Amino acid sequence: FMTTGLDLVTDPSVEVALDKKPFGRTPIVIPATPGRHVLTLSDQSKGINQSRAVTVKKDGVTSMHLTVGRGTLSVRAPQGARVIVDGRVVGSSPVDDLHLFEGSQHLKVTLGDAVWQQSFVLRNEQSLRYDVELKPTNGG
Repeated sequence: FMTTGLDLVTDPSVEVALDKKPFGRTPIVIPATPGRHVLTLSDQSKGINQSRAVTVKKDGVTSMHLTVGRGTLSVRAPQGARVIVDGRVVGSSPVDDLHLFEGSQHLKVTLGDAVWQQSFVLRNEQSLRYDVELKPTNGG
């Protein structure tokens, strides 16, 4: 019997861990002691990975509706360069207004054997742009 906990709905649906203990996919009700906890929201296929501090009330189940924000990424690189975000190929340069969920992301741009990489954190409604210079090396 659960006396206190978290009734969690998220947009979009994500995998949830409370204080690093995985509980499953939202919507979900998680038993939790009153007080502050760290909620981790993740969905690898959507590039979502973020933590939020939440407070469980002293009585009953605390209802929460969380929305994972979105931003956009634009990449300028030499023609034909491959643009990869979090291990997923998203296309060839130039990439305009690619919609991504907020949180930490990893950008990789490759052309031949030249590689450019950058980790970044995207905030809700933020537009990021990277101008990437790549010079393929000749013959290794």
